[in-house]
Amino acid sequence: MFLSDKATNAYYDEIIAGIDYHDEIASNLFDECTFNECNFDYTSFKHCKFKHCRFINCKLNFIELKSSYFLNTYFEKCDIVGVNWAYAEISLHQNLKFLSCNISKSSFLGLKLSAMSIIECIARETDFRNCDLSKSILTGCDFQNALFSSTDLTSADLNYSSNYYISVFDNKIKGAKFSLPEAISLLTCMGIIID
Repeated sequence: MFLSDKATNAYYDEIIAGIDYHDEIASNLFDECTFNECNFDYTSFKHCKFKHCRFINCKLNFIELKSSYFLNTYFEKCDIVGVNWAYAEISLHQNLKFLSCNISKSSFLGLKLSAMSIIECIARETDFRNCDLSKSILTGCDFQNALFSSTDLTSADLNYSSNYYISVFDNKIKGAKFSLPEAISLLTCMGIIID
């Protein structure tokens, strides 16, 4: 199904289910496709385009994204551990959306992802440094040991998220929403002790 030669292979409005593939997928266009229960662990996506696609119950751990393009791509109940999204091209206006996924140990370093959605996800040890997450929905997530430094969280919604360490001095958080008791962690960087 997935050819890795120089010819571009295009798939429109297709349901791709149960694929178990761990090689290279090159120069493929996927437009309004749904991937259901596919295993792409360790797959290399090279110069691929994903437009308005959905990944549901898929495994995408440690995939490589070499100049692949994502427009309005939605992931639900997927394992996407250890992915460096900085190698991908992501539309600034129609960003990635993650719902109930594990995106731990991934990197979004330096990306402009304003208004993206990460909802009820596990995002442990994930790198959000120098990232624009303004107006993003980041609710109900576990951000244990996630990295936030020079991160723009202006007007972001972090309600019901937990285990984050976000310095109010090193990040932009004006208008960001936090819920108690987790929001007390914002005082840690000030050296305040609460008994």
